[in-house]
Amino acid sequence: MVAGASSPAPGGPKKKNECGRMAHYRLFYLSPIGRIQAAEIIEADSDENAIREAERRFAQRQDYPASYELWSGPRLVHRRGQ
Repeated sequence: MVAGASSPAPGGPKKKNECGRMAHYRLFYLSPIGRIQAAEIIEADSDENAIREAERRFAQRQDYPASYELWSGPRLVHRRGQ
């Protein structure tokens, strides 16, 4: 390794979006009447990958939310259910 160079981050390098950064998405789990039950942050390099991750997390929830919404800033990216 070259002096002064840092080793790669654990887990390998992260993919980047067009801006060179991972985008932050907010995943909201909704009750049957549309109220937010819980929320999580997802980092992804594209909407498609964020949706895939949201689907994976939704399927693993133990409290069985009725649906979810995935947001990027003020933009609704994806809605499942209701």
